[in-house]
Amino acid sequence: MRKRAHTIAFDDQPRLRIKLADAEDPAPAPLEADAHLVRMFSAVARQLPATAEWDLSGLVVDGQPVSRATVVAWLNAAYQHAFEEDFEEQEDSPAHTVEGLYGVLSFADAVHSTRPLLKACCSQLESLELHAQLGQTSVALQTHGTGYAY
Repeated sequence: MRKRAHTIAFDDQPRLRIKLADAEDPAPAPLEADAHLVRMFSAVARQLPATAEWDLSGLVVDGQPVSRATVVAWLNAAYQHAFEEDFEEQEDSPAHTVEGLYGVLSFADAVHSTRPLLKACCSQLESLELHAQLGQTSVALQTHGTGYAY
């Protein structure tokens, strides 16, 4: 059974503004996502009052504010799981590196994501690269979807 397109399923649904911190931009533009979808995949978002904003600007994971790229990667996993399409195109998804994937999974854990979304975040293992420094040369190793390859 094919999943419904995002525009058909949530075209007229309420939007949730996600406010982020950005050290380089004192007033970064918030992300706008489908409120129902975000609340469906995050227990923290489900507990928000019926407002149109989720303020993540004060959220710190592993001593660092959550980056826009990390939240977009999390939203992409949610949209991919629900609709087989991205929330926003990301050329350099943080989930393509070991450190970035750790950041996405740490954020997913911090907002109490559902198990299916955690698995969707891990779907990026197919394109995960491990960079090894061999003397003066840096070599990119492809894991081909196996977390134990490194």
